[in-house]
Amino acid sequence: MLIAFYLSIALIDMSVDAAFCVTQGRKFNPAGAALAALAWPITAPMVIVWAARKTRNHPNW
Repeated sequence: MLIAFYLSIALIDMSVDAAFCVTQGRKFNPAGAALAALAWPITAPMVIVWAARKTRNHPNW
């Protein structure tokens, strides 16, 4: 059961990475996204910090 949860979060992580690539006009790298997705317990907090820093000066919704 834990492996299914881990892999489902990894799949969601890859789909979010693909969506970010499409919206930012970058080329999607499936191998890099898969490696990052398998390490999501480490990369998820890093992505949150990166997004917070990147959007710090953006206007509120």
